[in-house]
Amino acid sequence: MIDDDYSDDFEQIALVGIAGRYPSSPDIRAFWENIRKGRDCLRTFSESDFDEVGISAKHYGRSNFVPRGSELPEARGFDARFFGFTPQEASMMDPQSRIFLETCWEALEDSGYQPNGIDDAVGVFAGSNPNDYAALLGVADPSDSLTAFNQLIGSDKDFLATRVSHRLNLRGPALTLQTACSTSLVAVHLAAQSLLNYECTMALAGGVTVNFRQGLG
Repeated sequence: MIDDDYSDDFEQIALVGIAGRYPSSPDIRAFWENIRKGRDCLRTFSESDFDEVGISAKHYGRSNFVPRGSELPEARGFDARFFGFTPQEASMMDPQSRIFLETCWEALEDSGYQPNGIDDAVGVFAGSNPNDYAALLGVADPSDSLTAFNQLIGSDKDFLATRVSHRLNLRGPALTLQTACSTSLVAVHLAAQSLLNYECTMALAGGVTVNFRQGLG
């Protein structure tokens, strides 16, 4: 959010809300507590874990295979009705997009603002990892145009920012970007520039990366 009360020498931007989900950390407070106490948030997987996700013994039995990895809490859960999606629409949406939408809501609440009730222009600047969920869905039947359309906008990463703006009734600029490993940092930079240029009064900025098949090692 930009502060209208600024000096002639510089303009100020205030961070008024934050939200996030990380391995073994369902929210920012848990994440900070894990960092503060130096906790290892990775998990050592068992052979039964690998069997469950379809990794054969010939892979996890190799000498260079490391049976360690991370898991995101509640990565598969989503309250479709709360955000105005039908069950079919939600089932075709990339889990990364679902999590990012939920986290944007949480960030606005953390800032003290009620989503869907903000009169000022709120921008959204975000990017996501290329997803592997679309491959699991397969190719939609072209004769069923509605299902094919819902699958397209649900699984394509280009709709990440505009979906948030639409579902949360935000009326600022919405930009989905991709700059590889620097995506989230560039999103914050662009959000700051948009605030300083008075393109919006508030801005959501961030990124999301979730491997749908968790627990791979």
